[in-house]
Amino acid sequence: MLNNTAFFECSLPEATSAVRASAHRHPHETFTWLQWEWDIAAFWRDHDAGKLNLKRHVLNRDFIVGYAEQVLCQDAEQPAGPTRLSFLMHVDVAAAQALPDAALTEPVLFLPTPKLGRGILRLEGQNQVNHVLADGNHRVVRAYHAGTPELFAYTLTPALAKKYLLQ
Repeated sequence: MLNNTAFFECSLPEATSAVRASAHRHPHETFTWLQWEWDIAAFWRDHDAGKLNLKRHVLNRDFIVGYAEQVLCQDAEQPAGPTRLSFLMHVDVAAAQALPDAALTEPVLFLPTPKLGRGILRLEGQNQVNHVLADGNHRVVRAYHAGTPELFAYTLTPALAKKYLLQ
């Protein structure tokens, strides 16, 4: 359920189709949230090498629209506007629009924060906002403006997320 704050609650049904590796990922990508930084590139290297056994989930159109508008400050009336800053994330709209269609088939990545209540997403069955969208904010913006009906997502466990925590 979406609410009027920047925090989200969502359920993530499991997906069944396959995923392929992306050629456009940055080899040294990290994600910083508050005082924590994760090695996103290392996660995708492990994923692409088949070292991880993860369930993929589906993010429906309602989630894409709600997250894009409430968290990433997107406006459907101005899809090619300037970079928009929310108080939480920076997304370059032009870079998002330039993503290839194939990028929308790649899962986004939710990470749990090391400290409870420090995320932006509350997943179904949890009582605090413990997760952040660490990789895929540009894909969400692209999906939002393109009218994409769904995206796929991975949600890491705290133990697995800790493996990629740099600080």
